Amino acid sequence: MDKAKEILLSQGAFYVDETAALLTRGGGKLLVEKTMRNIAADGDRGPVKGRVSIDDMTVKLEMNILEVLVEDLDQLYVGVKKDETQTDRVSYTGKFDIDDSEYKTVKWVGKTKTGKPIQINIMNAINTENIDWTLVEKGEIISKLTYVGHYEEGSEEVPYKVTFGKAKGTDLNTATTSNAQEEGA
Repeated sequence: MDKAKEILLSQGAFYVDETAALLTRGGGKLLVEKTMRNIAADGDRGPVKGRVSIDDMTVKLEMNILEVLVEDLDQLYVGVKKDETQTDRVSYTGKFDIDDSEYKTVKWVGKTKTGKPIQINIMNAINTENIDWTLVEKGEIISKLTYVGHYEEGSEEVPYKVTFGKAKGTDLNTATTSNAQEEGA
């Protein structure tokens, strides 16, 4: 019996609000960070089942992009203001506020070795990375984007969802990916 058929392949594509993200180098990473607390009582010899609490949970989807589209820089980074007042150029500068429109749904769409689809969604996400471009001769800039999901005010619904299709070709309501986009991630 072949037990290695449900291997998650790292081949896939990143999306920011249904728009395929740019070329990547080094792929990305999903990280769900939980702060857990043991509720200790006198006489306990260690953590006790039923007395562990999850105090908070932060979810992140990281991607390492190779390509930056000039027209979308303000869509990738928060606190960036676009200036298109001159017809022959576009300029960017900083700003101190974060508009509601800057919160995105980001996702990674991939598949298992047998072709079953996988989708990771991070809701209400903003990129918390700074613009940090290392400018070196004979090299390319790899921009790390870390999208952190945010809770709605007063909600305990965790802002992520990982969905596995049960069969090859299952529609997970994802944007269509082409082979070229999948190979770039």
